[in-house]
Amino acid sequence: MLARIFAPLSSLWPLPLRVAVGIVFAFHGYDKLFGKAGVLGAGVPGVADFFGNLGIPFPEVFAWVVASVEFFGGFCLILGLFTRYISLLLTIDMIVAILMAKAKLGGLLAVRGYELELSLLAGALALLLGGPGPLSIEKMLFRKEL
Repeated sequence: MLARIFAPLSSLWPLPLRVAVGIVFAFHGYDKLFGKAGVLGAGVPGVADFFGNLGIPFPEVFAWVVASVEFFGGFCLILGLFTRYISLLLTIDMIVAILMAKAKLGGLLAVRGYELELSLLAGALALLLGGPGPLSIEKMLFRKEL
């Protein structure tokens, strides 16, 4: 019964995933860039300090890269623009976050586990594999998925 109802809409599955994952990444990227949301609180300098404490090389450079990819990439996902390229970058971002930051803080069962990062990794990976779907800027502008 439900299959019959939702089958005509099955190609739209990327839309809610793109929007939800995009909002979360844009919010976290905003906090990393501007430090207004209170998560890390100090913008790029705070992220660079955090990265440096984790032993990540060139922490200032990677702080800017990660913050920009998350912020601008989040908006690209919401719009469905360069979805697969952005999803690849965000997949790498989350793998590094889990391995370099969260695993060192105690893993999944720690007070600040990596369930958020794991969920975002799954969402980014699904969009990397599945593409933006028919309701995307990519489809409207280029008549195909990039």
